[in-house]
Amino acid sequence: MASNVAYRPVSRGGDLVPNRRMEESQFDSMREHDPDVSSSPNQSAGRKLAASIPFLPTVESTAAWTPLILHIIPTATFIAFLLLLIALLEIFIRRSPFDAPASSGLLFVWTYLPTAVLMVVDWIWDAYHLHVKLLTPWSVLSRGFSSASDGIMLDYIGANYFLGMWSAFRHRHFVVLLSYVGFWIAAIAGIVSTSLWLLQDMSHTFPSRLALTAAFDPSSFDVSTSDSSYINSYLGRTAFGLDRPRWLTSDAIVMESFKLPSSYSQMAGAMSGQTKGYSADLNCTSAAVSYAGNSTGPSVDPTIPHASYYYVNVDAAGCAATHLFATSDYNMFQDTTYYIGRVYNHTCPESSLTLTILAHFAWTSQSMGDAAGIACDPSYMQHSLDATVPLSSSAPIAASVLSGSSKPFAYSGGEGALAWMNSTNTKDRQIDIAISLEEDPFSTWPGLMNGNQTTTISRPSVDYDPWFWLLAHATNANETDLLDTDKLQSTSRAVFKEVWSDFAQSFLLPTPSSTQDIAGSVEITGRKLVARPSVYASPKVQS
Repeated sequence: MASNVAYRPVSRGGDLVPNRRMEESQFDSMREHDPDVSSSPNQSAGRKLAASIPFLPTVESTAAWTPLILHIIPTATFIAFLLLLIALLEIFIRRSPFDAPASSGLLFVWTYLPTAVLMVVDWIWDAYHLHVKLLTPWSVLSRGFSSASDGIMLDYIGANYFLGMWSAFRHRHFVVLLSYVGFWIAAIAGIVSTSLWLLQDMSHTFPSRLALTAAFDPSSFDVSTSDSSYINSYLGRTAFGLDRPRWLTSDAIVMESFKLPSSYSQMAGAMSGQTKGYSADLNCTSAAVSYAGNSTGPSVDPTIPHASYYYVNVDAAGCAATHLFATSDYNMFQDTTYYIGRVYNHTCPESSLTLTILAHFAWTSQSMGDAAGIACDPSYMQHSLDATVPLSSSAPIAASVLSGSSKPFAYSGGEGALAWMNSTNTKDRQIDIAISLEEDPFSTWPGLMNGNQTTTISRPSVDYDPWFWLLAHATNANETDLLDTDKLQSTSRAVFKEVWSDFAQSFLLPTPSSTQDIAGSVEITGRKLVARPSVYASPKVQS
């Protein structure tokens, strides 16, 4: 006798009892189609036995068994997770200021970590896919009787991928079909990930506070100082072709310097900020120079009873004054032609106005020949500049003056800056005393990259203050060139602008005693891990 009754344990002793019985309607149906069944007394007895067990559930009361993994929710959740992963990747690409590490080990990790992550995702999906294929036939059996091909013989595990997908589509097992699709996507993604990523140079800009390292102080200059080291920078770039100071523009505007917070000091890129800059100019007008006579006075040499004092009269736009230009114990100016160059602080008797006079003239046998004189008044301007400073110390700074931002300013000692520069570079005699001829304080200044002196002045025939020696070297001028008023004015103006910028960096832009900062931005250029684009470009990501 064939029996369709299965058994299950009902007690710890392991007794077996029938766990299922057929309904009478099913027996009736079998009896109608199979006479042996209807006439079998054993079949009738089996039916009665099943009916006599009251606790066995009927087919109608048995709920269909569908585990959570076969529901659409886990699959949708996992797909949502993958989409979130893609979104996070996009945010990482667009927003992250990540700078690729120089360490080869860390670089290796960042290069291959995405592939490893996708492999883990592939493993998770593969396990999910396996369980879906394994449990789906049992879920079909839990719903009641079905043909063997639709239930117990429904083999998704042993079938190849294409046959399995077709079978899932034919039986409308959409969870199985979706798991097949996801399996293929995950498998392909694992392969594609090996060429999905690259390290690419990108720029990332964000706001930052920039600390001032040099700030203008109008009272920081001490006029009593004799420090002349400021001139070295000007001599270096003029004589040796050295680079200009980094915070000095090509227009001789010296800027307040700033720096990044220490946390960004090692990154490649640039910082940008609006800073202040300062420049000088020399406003000069012609001045009449004439001989004012000489007189006898005490000698500085005790062996000589007296000395000759020589004077020059200077008239600058109605402001006239007399200045000493030479003192000679030996009357050395009687028989030889000399070229005299002097710098005077010229104060008008009628007012407190002080000008700087540059007087240059030829002197022969107690008479004045050709002469050139200019009265100069320095002026100073403050500017606002947009400065972009590469973090590489060797790269130049790009700076531009904001339109309409320039305005005049003053500082202590600014009126006599040119005269002070002249006095701090004097060599072998005091100002206005010519017991011996003034020696060239820049006599060791080499030529512009050729090793020759940069001036054609004949040394024995001149008695110059340091400023005239500086003009001669800087412009390769000779004695007769500086007798031209226009030449004297243009060269003095150009040299003063340049030398003053070095002077300002040395004396007017000290390091702030307390922390000062300005608003700015930092642009970091570094290698970032990004998705490989289909068309290679160098995108610039802005915050």
